[in-house]
Amino acid sequence: MTSHGPFSRTRAFVLANTLLAVYWFGVAISMVIAIVIGRYTFDFTPGQHFYRTLLCYGSYYDVPVAILSIVIIVFYEQPIRRLIKDLALGRKSDASLLLIARRRLLNEPFVLVLLNLSTWIGAAGVYHLLARRMLLTPEMATLLVVASLLTAVISVLITFFFLQFGIQRWMAPLLFPRGGLASVPGTLRITLATRLGALIAAVCLAPFLIIGVTLNGAEHRRLYGLHPEEVLDKLAVTLTIELILFSVLAVAVTYLVASNLSRPFGHIIHVLHQIKVGRFNQRVQVVTNDELGYAGDAINEMSRGLMERERLQRSLNLAREVQQSLLPLKAPRIPGLDIAGKSLYCDETGGDYYDFMEIGHDGSRRLVAVIGDVSGHGISSALLMTSIRALVRFRAPLPGRADEVVQDLNRQFCLDTAESGQFLTLFYLVADPRTRVLEWVRAGHEPAYLYQPDRDRFEILNGPGAALGLDEAMDYSLNRASAAPGDILVLTTDGVFEARRRGEMFGRQRFMDVVRRRRHLPAAGIRDAILQAIGDFRGSTAREDDVTLMVIKFDETAPDSA
Repeated sequence: MTSHGPFSRTRAFVLANTLLAVYWFGVAISMVIAIVIGRYTFDFTPGQHFYRTLLCYGSYYDVPVAILSIVIIVFYEQPIRRLIKDLALGRKSDASLLLIARRRLLNEPFVLVLLNLSTWIGAAGVYHLLARRMLLTPEMATLLVVASLLTAVISVLITFFFLQFGIQRWMAPLLFPRGGLASVPGTLRITLATRLGALIAAVCLAPFLIIGVTLNGAEHRRLYGLHPEEVLDKLAVTLTIELILFSVLAVAVTYLVASNLSRPFGHIIHVLHQIKVGRFNQRVQVVTNDELGYAGDAINEMSRGLMERERLQRSLNLAREVQQSLLPLKAPRIPGLDIAGKSLYCDETGGDYYDFMEIGHDGSRRLVAVIGDVSGHGISSALLMTSIRALVRFRAPLPGRADEVVQDLNRQFCLDTAESGQFLTLFYLVADPRTRVLEWVRAGHEPAYLYQPDRDRFEILNGPGAALGLDEAMDYSLNRASAAPGDILVLTTDGVFEARRRGEMFGRQRFMDVVRRRRHLPAAGIRDAILQAIGDFRGSTAREDDVTLMVIKFDETAPDSA
């Protein structure tokens, strides 16, 4: 739940009573301000009759209500206090208790402000009732009602901002160490606009109300027979004191609001700077459930996502290095054959596969060329690609015709993909450089293209057969053909032909035109020319599929069969 460890009972006691103390501190300041204002506003009778009346009747209401308020606040804070106790003891709290405590903490400023407002409105009602019972004169009751409402306005504004400050400074970091204030259900939320509006009310509207009360008091002084010059002197003193009081109050409230806003903003800016320089392990300390709190949570989620993406990117880069290392670093040197191949992946890893290997003894050395395409892209396809490579490397050197080899590969591959539903298209070729006899099995893959320069024609090496991984009992057919000196054999995956530009595909005709024009080049030159043509055709369009091809050129000086 939290990263905080156990702490002392003294700290637990202080934290449990923090908001209660903050609330009464705000009420006390409000009463002091109201008394000072009242001292110069309502004291228009000899002997301070107003204050004697206030002390006589106010204590019968204020003391019981203060005790009742403390009881209500402690009862309301019970889940918060239990949670703090659990934290102090290092004990795991129930999830329901955690939710209730967090909800009550976020709603507490509103609840206590409502309690505060009800207290002072109740006081005004009591004084009005005393006037109806003839225990107070109407004039005195009116002054006491105005004084109660004045205290209510000041107290509501001050206690709300004090409570907000206390929650952000001490309580939210304890109960919300990982943020998430905005996601707690059943809470009242105060927007930045509302908070700024309350600030304007505190520093602008409240003084206008006090000035109105002051002018009303001055009018009563005049009516009670004080000389106008004396009334004017008292009014000047009163306004001066009120100006000083509300200037100090405005500075204090503005500081509280600025602190409530600048702290989240400061954390957000700091974390964004860290993210900018690549440090994704920083977190915004979220202490509000307004727009700033939501932004802080979103930034923290973004940081976690970027950190995970960076970790995944490192893993993908490593997987790409591993997979690239499994592809042939260079073609085998077999007399009579010029061999080249290359694979370009559209993602960090891919499902295309090609391989060359030499089998047989010195007297019957043959080339095995394999090209395949695993369904899909990404890690799963790359893993299957490594699986089929291992199977081919193990089975190809063993005795057996090409069709028998592919049947064995299919049976084993079906076991590997029984639960995944993936499959692999494969073209398995065995070429004898002395006789130039080609034997191949086509398992659902693109056919190979044998270009014959002397006749300027392409022979398509087709053949029946389904992809590997579909049917364990599938039979595959062996196909044969012969090549002539100078012929060019090209094996590809479908990514060569399906490269797109604005919906148009590269196609087989462009591919064959490149082979025809570049027939005089070595195998590596023909390979690079095809890839260059595909890149030029695609332009800025992103590659949508892996592109793999192999080029085998039969040396014109190779010896014929004996």
